[in-house]
Amino acid sequence: MSSWRIKPFLRDHVYAGRSLIFLKEIDSTNRFCLREKELLECPGLVVRAQKQSAGIGRMGRRWEQGEGNHLFSSFILRPPPRMERIPTMTLLCGLALLRTIKGLGLNNRVSIKWPNDILLNGKKVSGILCQSTTVDKNKKIIVAGIGVNVGGNANQFSNELINKATTLEEQGITITPGKLLEHIAVQLERIMQDVSKGHLSKLLDEWVQNSMCLGKTIIFHENDRKLRGIITSIDEYGRLIVRDIYGAFHLVESGEINYHYD
Repeated sequence: MSSWRIKPFLRDHVYAGRSLIFLKEIDSTNRFCLREKELLECPGLVVRAQKQSAGIGRMGRRWEQGEGNHLFSSFILRPPPRMERIPTMTLLCGLALLRTIKGLGLNNRVSIKWPNDILLNGKKVSGILCQSTTVDKNKKIIVAGIGVNVGGNANQFSNELINKATTLEEQGITITPGKLLEHIAVQLERIMQDVSKGHLSKLLDEWVQNSMCLGKTIIFHENDRKLRGIITSIDEYGRLIVRDIYGAFHLVESGEINYHYD
């Protein structure tokens, strides 16, 4: 018998936050969703944990939990067929989070760093990890993990992160993880509704307007080559469009990139 229970959350929602599972502690909310296969049949479900013992970030890195009261959550999303690519969903989840934090009163201090970081005053306050799987052989499901540093300050993190990370509380915002999750679900629901109405390009334009990375020089890898170029935009699949030093354009979808501030 399962030790968890699905409860109603935001009953009028269709895509994000219609129902909720709350866990005291889990290794990772994303892993939990992917393990419990029956949950993948519950689009609109969000899983929240009070603690994570083995949270995961991009490129398989460990998501550092910190010692404060933070948000650890995963949304089970069923996107329209043309929206099944993970980079696009990552950008849209980031946009939902950006809108949420702006709404808390940090409008002029928040920006997006491709592909999955929200920055406050140039410091990372959250991370997003989207993973895909299928149900019934052809239905694509996206499990969108969203973690936000809510309480305390950067001193709770390791020496590696102390100068790179921040929290909402450190930036002057007091909110509970549960209430923050509700705000995120509202914004994600609105975005998914807009996607279903064919407004993707408008959403991606909003993402671009709030990005700190356009015009920045990066080092990236392509076919085992290390290249240098300037980010000019993103395409409809959430890939970076980069112009190299010779004027050629490249699409960067995944892998490690390094930003260079000249």
